[in-house]
Amino acid sequence: MAILANDLVPDNQKSDTHYLRLVMMANWVMVIALCVFLGALTASYGFGHHLSLATQIAAHLLTIVSAAVFKLGYATRCVGAFNLGHKAF
Repeated sequence: MAILANDLVPDNQKSDTHYLRLVMMANWVMVIALCVFLGALTASYGFGHHLSLATQIAAHLLTIVSAAVFKLGYATRCVGAFNLGHKAF
């Protein structure tokens, strides 16, 4: 019978590891969503006169979608931080 490395780690540390991964993943989602949001804003309003109508519409829609993804990333980060015992978010 083989003993896996995960079997040697207590259950509370396993869940802490999962929540740390969740927080790190949520941080990356927020960073990427913020970059997409800023790029979409720049395309929508900064270079709108250089873009076609379809591209402008897509950039405006992407602004809304990326903001929503950012909010989901923040909520996910809050869940992970709460389960790690953080009191301030």
